[in-house]
Amino acid sequence: MSSTWTDYIENVTLDPEVGAVIACLDEQFNFLKLLKACSYLRNPDCLFLATNIDEAFPVIKNLIVPGTGPVVAAINNVTKRNPIICGKPYSPIFEAVQSSHPDLNPNRCIMIGDRLDSDILLGKNNNLKTLLVLTGTHNLKDIEEFKKSKKLEEQNLVPDYYIQSLGELGKLLKL
Repeated sequence: MSSTWTDYIENVTLDPEVGAVIACLDEQFNFLKLLKACSYLRNPDCLFLATNIDEAFPVIKNLIVPGTGPVVAAINNVTKRNPIICGKPYSPIFEAVQSSHPDLNPNRCIMIGDRLDSDILLGKNNNLKTLLVLTGTHNLKDIEEFKKSKKLEEQNLVPDYYIQSLGELGKLLKL
């Protein structure tokens, strides 16, 4: 290990073949990875992709569990580049499903999830029915607040249906 961070940086090499940086959930995210991601993105031809921009996961034992959003924000803060977001709530993920299943009829699909701003919004963005499972990040109070909102972007977070837990789905479908 180098004695100073400048010595350490002098030993970093970049692969000239890298053509994309993909930001995702990474429990091992660190300064070296940030340095490399930002350095690769100095090349305007290098793609910047992100799996999602979720800020955090549901609280576990009073801990805030950071999601992919903080990783994306760190890279964006340095590079001033915005990623192409491939995951929820953006359309590329559903477009990929549709390309694999061209006969898929969105009118016969339902997006089930536990997050309003990713799962439910993905459904709404792609004209799918939506079902929120109340065991995740959002709850009934959130739904009621968004129903009352005058902002269209918040009204789009209101699911078509909701249930307390995924286990209830089987009962509703009589499985």
